[in-house]
Amino acid sequence: KGLSAQWTQMCRCALNRFRRFLRQERGAGEVAIRPLNYAHYCRGLPEWLVSALERYQHTMQPHWRPARLNEQIIRFWSGHVRLWRWLCEHHAIQELQDIKRRWLLDYADHRLVAGYAASGVNQDLRYFHAFLLFLQDEDYPVPQALLRVPSVKQPDRLPKFLTDEQVRALRADF
Repeated sequence: KGLSAQWTQMCRCALNRFRRFLRQERGAGEVAIRPLNYAHYCRGLPEWLVSALERYQHTMQPHWRPARLNEQIIRFWSGHVRLWRWLCEHHAIQELQDIKRRWLLDYADHRLVAGYAASGVNQDLRYFHAFLLFLQDEDYPVPQALLRVPSVKQPDRLPKFLTDEQVRALRADF
């Protein structure tokens, strides 16, 4: 067929994941945790924030499946750092009290204008909110206005088509 290099690479990656899954199902091997490149995720963030995120990761980690620990750690850092990095790049944040509610709304507007889906922006805001609740439990003074940031309204989903059986049942009711 003349498949592209990208398609071949994607297939190899899928086969490797399937092979790893089968090994784990058979109990033939532990999952090795690859060390995460924290410098990549923590670049430009204040030190207090990085240490708090590390504590939050260690608090959340027991709830994650061991077979998917590497993926969960990467998802954790990429999800939590996105909004914080934007805040630190656009505003001088030294501590938690420096953050304004308006800045979070600006972040949502920025992501929507850049073409990202409302569901992704809402996920970033949920990550931020959950982290703020963790900081509040850790006795950080969290401004209450940051805990009440509204989510972005998502567009209505497209209608789903009825199956043939549902159409027959609908006609039968008439």
